Amino acid sequence: MYADEFTQESVFSRRAVMLLGAQGLLTAGLVGRLYYLQILERDRYQLLADQNRLNVHLIPPTRGRIFDRNGEPIAVNRQSYRALIIPEQSKYIVATLEKLAQHVTLPDDVLDRIAEQRRRTRQSFVPIEVVSNLSWIEVSRIEVNALNLPGVIIDAGQRRIYPAKESTAHVIGYVGGVDSTQIKQNKLFALPGFKVGKSGVEEQLDDVLRGSGGTSRVEVNSAGRIIKEVNRRPAEPGVNVWSSLDNNLSHFIYEKLKRHRRASAVVMNVHSGEVLAMVSVPSYDPNQFASGIDEATWKKLTTDPDHPLTNKAITGQYPPGSTFKIAVLAAALEEGISPKTEIVCRGAINYSDRRYHCWKRGGHGRIDATGAIRESCDVWFYRIGEQLGINKIAEYAKRFGLGTKPDIPLPNVKPGLIPTKDWKRANYDEIWYNGETLISAIGQGYCLATPLQLAMMTARIASDGMAIKPSLFRSNKTTVPSSPLFQPFFPSLGLSTAALRVIQQGMWEVVNTPKGTAFGAQSWHEEWKFAGKTGTSQVRSISEEERREGVLSNKDIAWARRDHAVFVGYAPYHDPQYAVSVLIEHSAEGSGGAARFARDVFDYIRTDVHPQILKSTGETAAAPPAEDGAPTMAFLATSSVS
Repeated sequence: MYADEFTQESVFSRRAVMLLGAQGLLTAGLVGRLYYLQILERDRYQLLADQNRLNVHLIPPTRGRIFDRNGEPIAVNRQSYRALIIPEQSKYIVATLEKLAQHVTLPDDVLDRIAEQRRRTRQSFVPIEVVSNLSWIEVSRIEVNALNLPGVIIDAGQRRIYPAKESTAHVIGYVGGVDSTQIKQNKLFALPGFKVGKSGVEEQLDDVLRGSGGTSRVEVNSAGRIIKEVNRRPAEPGVNVWSSLDNNLSHFIYEKLKRHRRASAVVMNVHSGEVLAMVSVPSYDPNQFASGIDEATWKKLTTDPDHPLTNKAITGQYPPGSTFKIAVLAAALEEGISPKTEIVCRGAINYSDRRYHCWKRGGHGRIDATGAIRESCDVWFYRIGEQLGINKIAEYAKRFGLGTKPDIPLPNVKPGLIPTKDWKRANYDEIWYNGETLISAIGQGYCLATPLQLAMMTARIASDGMAIKPSLFRSNKTTVPSSPLFQPFFPSLGLSTAALRVIQQGMWEVVNTPKGTAFGAQSWHEEWKFAGKTGTSQVRSISEEERREGVLSNKDIAWARRDHAVFVGYAPYHDPQYAVSVLIEHSAEGSGGAARFARDVFDYIRTDVHPQILKSTGETAAAPPAEDGAPTMAFLATSSVS
């Protein structure tokens, strides 16, 4: 009996020990696991917990401002209120928008835009812009009715404003919404209503102007409501840019130029290459794009046959007409043809099986190089072109920047065209005919140039043969606009002083002597006399039959068939400072009208622009106030030959 009891007690004891051992192992495992999770893996799980507890929001940067050369604003930012909707907080978005429409006017495409944004981001917690540029009264209405508008929030953002409107639109450009192809390039692009540069300087310097985003880390509760901000890294604003443009001059040119259906004009400093004005008409108001352009307005702009969105000063390629004779004369003089070479002009010459006419029906009689420029004698240049050949003409034309793409930070800059024998063979698989050289020698045929190139050519003549390049930014060494201007170095074109003096004298006589083709446009301000060259950019040649019927001028034919009027010039003649090119499409007034336009521009520069530039070199102009600590960048002109 006692043996059985002892056996049973022994078995119980072994089982108790085993049970206690198992419990000990479990306890040790639990303690070890707790140690592993709470001590060894503490940082990892704390991070996971923080990610559930903390949200990181991107802070959009303030876009850099753009100023003219005198510190006047061209592109700036204004505070703007907008309504956003957070999809995950609004169960019935359509119903919410219908209620919102009772308080503010919504865009017609709001539903399509929200659907597109949701498709692009695929994140229901990301706010989507519903309507922007709200007035304070509209903001108040939304806030008062917030309980009936689930998911709708008011946000204070920045709106891009262009005070100069149409007069600088083609150079400065505009900002617009991010394309779907760009959305993955930068996290900032996913922010509601974020804008990027779409045209002009805004597009070309978008990386500089955009700045970089900041972050705001906020603590949220289980419902996602923000409790407090834990920390913040401010956004870095974009860089402020000082352009070389003059706002007032650009406005003056635009107001005069817009009387024409299609035209463009460029003003350059002949020493620094700074572009003071580049105007193209018709133009557009870039503020329409910054605030969100509607479909009807966009369609009107893009289907307009006069192409208001196109910067004709850099993309318009026209036959340079008689302004090209400047380059041909330079080639002739440098290749040993005497400026005293006289040719008899009787109004036309016969060459091969064709008759080549001078613009003056009765001819110019016996005329030399200076007279040929002064009176724009086609026959003189036919004969000189025949002696030079097309390749030699092209060589000198390219020294003046023709036929090459100007190095300027704008999109769609065109190179123009200066033909050669090899060019024609490569593009048409045909030989070059000598008769084509005659046509090219007066700036017609295959020859094409932009108004910017023509201004650059003129600046190179006025600067005594320096390879001036156009620049859109102030050529100063510091960020302060009042500091003395830095004149960049430009190499010589390699033209002789003797040749340059003949060309300059001829351009002087064009404007200031009775036989000159622009004599009626001369300035009466002795210290601001200017020199120049008229030109007619031929749209179509007048047939022999039309000539017999008396069709001799633009006034005799329909607008679309009229020639373009061209003028290039520089002033003041004895101390050149500014070069101007003007091109008026299908002008009934002819090149004389373009010359008078240039005279008015020079007169305005004399009284309003030049004194201001002289003042700025004396360190008296004040810089505009900084905005949100934005840095400022000054761009230096380069000196390579284009």
